[in-house]
Amino acid sequence: MNLNLCITPHGRPILEQAVDDRAPGALPLHRASALREAFETGVGAGLLCLVSSELTAVLPPSLGFARDFASAYLTQLCRTPELEGTAEIEEIAAPSREELGFLALQAPPMKGLEYLNADVLASCWQDLDQRVRAQIRAHPGGAPAYLRELNPLWRTVGHVTFHLAENKRDEAYPFAFMATYASRVSAQGRVQHLPLGRALQEHAGAKDKAALVALLTPVQRASEQSAWVKDLVETGGVYQALAWAPRQAYQFLKDIPQLEASGIIARVPNWWKMAAPPRVQVNVRIGERKGSALGASALLDFSVSAALDGQGLSKAELEEALASTSGLMRLRGQWVEVDREKLAAALDTGGKSNAMCAAEA
Repeated sequence: MNLNLCITPHGRPILEQAVDDRAPGALPLHRASALREAFETGVGAGLLCLVSSELTAVLPPSLGFARDFASAYLTQLCRTPELEGTAEIEEIAAPSREELGFLALQAPPMKGLEYLNADVLASCWQDLDQRVRAQIRAHPGGAPAYLRELNPLWRTVGHVTFHLAENKRDEAYPFAFMATYASRVSAQGRVQHLPLGRALQEHAGAKDKAALVALLTPVQRASEQSAWVKDLVETGGVYQALAWAPRQAYQFLKDIPQLEASGIIARVPNWWKMAAPPRVQVNVRIGERKGSALGASALLDFSVSAALDGQGLSKAELEEALASTSGLMRLRGQWVEVDREKLAAALDTGGKSNAMCAAEA
């Protein structure tokens, strides 16, 4: 079903079914019905539906305009200082009358366009603000949980993200680091990340000082927990794209819990996101020969080896792992976690156990 936004002579936005349902932006019947019911409930409910379940949908121009308007409100909400600390959010101020009037002039053709003006948009903003703040007050998880439930994309807007990516063109520095902040959600439903240094430019005015402090507070908290974050803040490296060696990347990966506890979002390669990141492990096998029973012969049938994903390492691979000091090494085409000290200790313990078993036998 294809729906269009219309403005009544009284300045109320409503939805009407389009004559041609084959035009771009048609929604499945159940989603179109839900959107229509939301607008019948109230303008605020309808706008919320557009920036939640229909945030990434292809919409006709009139509904796209309404979604952009609602997105502007949520973007401002996400940038509100101290959003994390309370369920009682102060009123989110609407753009100036001049800005709203200019925005009305940018609206696409729609039925009742002549009734769309700054006053109508101000009323829509107020309806949306009242509904959102009431729902946040009633939500047990407060604003962060509410935004995540509304649409996970909104939880990242207004937050700093630390990115770690592979840089396969540089063997000495095979990783890249960058800190960004999520400025908004685009019309295509993608979070727009900008270098963190841009925040200093965008919030340079005195009126934006509180927003800048709120944005950078998680970075300050992280610097109190992590020496390398503190160094980046003090040297200004946090505002730059950096090439990193494996040791630096490993420090980042190991500190992810502290970063997230500080309010920073971490984006890392998929191989580290797994429940058990690839790592070299020590395998001990006892009594695997057929027909062996638990006794002297079984104890003598004792082997210690290092393996990756269940596959034993060659002598050269094991020597390379034991020589690694960075915590990460490239092995068989993938990055794996290597704790050289634990690996050596496990192999040494296994070797001693084997010798003791042989002596006792």
